[in-house]
Formats: sequence, C-alpha cells, structure tokens
Amino acid sequence: MNYQQRIADNENLRLEKLTQKGKKNITIIYDNFVSPPTYGDLFNVVMLARHLALLGHSLSFYIICKEYRDDWGPLIKQKTESKFIEEQVKLVTVLTHGLDVKIDILKWSEYSTHLSSTDNEDITLFHELIKARERIYHYCFNLLNLMMDRAPVNILNYTLLRYNDLSQEINTQINNSYITWHCRFSKKWDFIRNLSQDNFIEIYQLLRTAFPNDRILIVSDEEGCNHFKHIAKTNNLQCIFSNDYTKSYIGSGALILGSKFCFAYKTGGVTQFPMFSRIPYVFVVKLMDEYSWDNELYVPWQSNQQVWMHAQEFI
Repeated sequence: MNYQQRIADNENLRLEKLTQKGKKNITIIYDNFVSPPTYGDLFNVVMLARHLALLGHSLSFYIICKEYRDDWGPLIKQKTESKFIEEQVKLVTVLTHGLDVKIDILKWSEYSTHLSSTDNEDITLFHELIKARERIYHYCFNLLNLMMDRAPVNILNYTLLRYNDLSQEINTQINNSYITWHCRFSKKWDFIRNLSQDNFIEIYQLLRTAFPNDRILIVSDEEGCNHFKHIAKTNNLQCIFSNDYTKSYIGSGALILGSKFCFAYKTGGVTQFPMFSRIPYVFVVKLMDEYSWDNELYVPWQSNQQVWMHAQEFI
C-alpha cells in the first residue's frame, strides 16, 4: 500500500468510527488555492459526496475561492475564473440533485472560524489536510474506491451515472446509434495530452472499421471541436461534434452516457462520466494523481467491457 492509499484507508477508518458514534453530518472542502482549474479532479470529490449522501449522510460542500494555484493564471488573465467557478457549482448541484447536500462558495477567512471549532458535530473530510491547506482530490478518488467496493449493490448502482441523470443538458438529441470519442486539444495547458492530427486520422480509421454502422461523435470543448472539425473536413472524415448538441461539460458527459461505446486516448476530465457508469469503453491513459484499484482493475466496479490501458508515455 502506497502513501496515498494509506491516507485514504485511514480516512475511511476514521469515517467509519465517527459514523458509528452517530455523526452523520459531513463537510467537504474543495479549496481552489491548492486545486487546479480542471473538471476531472473536482469530479472525483463530487462523486464521493454523491456516494456519501446516498449512504444517508447530510453534506455541506464548500468551494473555497479568491485564492488560486498558479495554473489558474490563464483563466485569471482572461477574467474567466468566475465563470469556471460557476461551472464548479453546477457540477456539484447536478451530480447531487435530490440529495441532502448544501453547496456554498466561501473565502478561506470565512470558513476558517468554522474549521477551528472543536464543538462542531460534523465530520470534515481529511480534516488535517484541509487545515494545512493541502490538496485532497487525489485522496478522494482512492477513498471512493474503498467505499464503493464495500457498498451495498443498490447504493453502488445509484451512485453510478446514467444518461437520464444528465440528459437535460443536451440541446438536440442524436437519433441514430453512435459511439463517442473524446479528443483533447488545448492551447492553455498540458499540451502533451493534446491529440495530434496523425493520431486523430489513425484512430478514426480504427474506430470506423470497428463500428462501420455507427456515427462517430467527437467529444471536446468548443476549442477542441473547432480544431478537430477542421481536420475532419480537410481529410473527409465523417464525424459529428459535441458542441453542436451541447455547450456544457455536463452535457458532453450526457452525450457519452447515451452512446454505445466510448474511446479516449490521452484522456481529459470528461472521461470521468463513463468511468462512473456501466457503458463500455476503452481508455488509453497515463495515470496522474490516482492509483489503480489493483493490477487488473482501475476501479472496483469496472466490468470486462470497460478497459483501461496504462500508457507510460504518449506517442
């Protein structure tokens, strides 16, 4: 067991002991001072909140703002950080809809008084790390793996996502059978995970051969869709694109959940949606902060139609 897994295991034991003492209120802090402006890292924390609420806990989910990591720089320069925080709140709201989860945005100074109180009856997840203002999102993924592995089957199934959970985010329905292919392209950061033109053309041919009768839906953000539309048009590749059906990250997730299969090479945060679902997929990934459940499974609920291939380096 490595260091990260040990921290998650210790937190799981602490939660179990406190719950046995009758403590049902849980506080989750997502501190943007030590967290990146990415959807995938927040997604793991929100899915943990969803699971805890389904287990019967009452949650307070606080997003800490006004202080940011260096990698927020491009958003701050473009004055779009507030818009991204709105998207953070929306993600928490949608994925915990109908559950006992209170959501709020606070500055650290507004929350620190609550955090230091010793009389609070709630459980602050990863309390010591939060006090030290250290990141927790990668530990949340490992903690959720532990909890999902031991969860009753009905709670596990309710935690996992379905198309109907998110379908309201799609503007136009796709009537024909389709597969989804997540293609990443960004001029802001993490350029090594951008899909090259050669990769795009080669993978398209492989998917078209494997799924000759299905439409291929490229899932990306506005920048990525426009980039790959140009490549597809230039090379006469028959694709449809997610930004013609939805303008939101959550809507992209709904499109994936409505597909018969999802593929990704050099994945981005949108692949969290199929990972927390039952739809078939193949992902070729380079692991970042998370650790696989074991040598064969990335997550304990993974089926034999859901494949993670670990790439040490990208081509």
